[in-house]
Amino acid sequence: MPHPSTLADEAESRLPRRSFRDALPTLLSGSIATFLLAFLLVLGLVGLVAGLFVVLVSALTGHSLF
Repeated sequence: MPHPSTLADEAESRLPRRSFRDALPTLLSGSIATFLLAFLLVLGLVGLVAGLFVVLVSALTGHSLF
């Protein structure tokens, strides 16, 4: 039976620590992360269009909607 510290050392050598630069592409390559990123982009675009619509209507009618 090997010494417990030897087993821990072997486990650490098999699982190298990833830097943030390596972890970010791995995270973004996941399907859930891709879906969330696309969802947030669409949500942002919808908010932008809605905001521009409010500004346009406010400018055309001469008074604020809120």
